[in-house]
Amino acid sequence: MLGLRGFPNVQGGVEVHAEHLCPHLKELGCDVEVIVRSSYMPPDRGDEWQGVRYQRVWCPKTSGLETIVHSFLECLSPHGSGRTFCTSRLSDRP
Repeated sequence: MLGLRGFPNVQGGVEVHAEHLCPHLKELGCDVEVIVRSSYMPPDRGDEWQGVRYQRVWCPKTSGLETIVHSFLECLSPHGSGRTFCTSRLSDRP
């Protein structure tokens, strides 16, 4: 998932939605990785939450630039370049 500040407990509608959705996707057998903004997700919060992996990407904490710069850097990161972030293994189930 791209474009999030981070979660859990990060203010924002998309963040709250992802906080609820990602664990359910994990339960369904998806591999879930979220690219988050490093200023909202310091390393002491860990690299995983309820089976959801975090990948931190830096961005300026300036309201006019934060989202666009982070989205651009996400696409350039090795984790964002054309990769599928939720790969369902439901087809592997009997």
